[in-house]
Amino acid sequence: MIRKALLGTALTLGLGSLVFGTDLFTFGKTAFSEAQTGLRDAVPVSFEIKAARQKLTELDPAVSAAKRVVAEQQIAVERLKTDLAGRTAALDEQAREMAFLRDKIGSGELHYAGRVIRETDMKRDLAARLTTYETAKATLGHKEALLDARQRTLAANERKLDAMLAARGQLEVQIEQLEAKHQMVQARETIAGVEIDDTALSDTRDLIQRIDDELSVREKMLDEDGNTWNGAVPVSEIVKEGAAAEDAAARYDALFGAEQPAKITSDEA
Repeated sequence: MIRKALLGTALTLGLGSLVFGTDLFTFGKTAFSEAQTGLRDAVPVSFEIKAARQKLTELDPAVSAAKRVVAEQQIAVERLKTDLAGRTAALDEQAREMAFLRDKIGSGELHYAGRVIRETDMKRDLAARLTTYETAKATLGHKEALLDARQRTLAANERKLDAMLAARGQLEVQIEQLEAKHQMVQARETIAGVEIDDTALSDTRDLIQRIDDELSVREKMLDEDGNTWNGAVPVSEIVKEGAAAEDAAARYDALFGAEQPAKITSDEA
């Protein structure tokens, strides 16, 4: 089976080389590139944003390691500074003691606590102190050089750490901006995808117009019914009007009584 597959592949390549010649490799490379582009286009943007955030979290171990290095170096520098301060103080004390001995040399013997310290003993002690002082001073110089080197290294690593933190923070802001932009694009796409049915709007308008026309016709018919006499005498209405007229006449007589105001003649009317 495998031999048949290999043979088929070889025949295909051979036939392709005969037909396309040296362009076969270019065609294959182009097809592969287009396939890659198609796969990238098929990946959802939300998935790519999540992948970017995942890559951002993958930077955290390196940032933590850099923080630890800087913290260790800061502690080492502080410890070295404390050591140098103690060594400097010790050297100052040794210098004062040697100055005291040098001042006593040439003045004879030194009496202290019932003891007599001869000048030769003071010179021998001063020589030993000088050797110790010189060694301690050389060690102090080496320590100071070491402190300077560590401080420069610490400063460089602090700048690198600051750059890493700034870059990570900038990347995080960019990812958040991408998320906000993606949400805005999704919202706009959702709104753009909603289409209002013009037919439904037109049908609704027509229905409203028909209802309005029907109500107008019925209202018109009611108005015409109220103004048209159908041959029946409106007795109840006539009685009501007569009663109202008699009531008005009685009210008038009660108000004016015998003193009737002057009547208006037809000429005055």
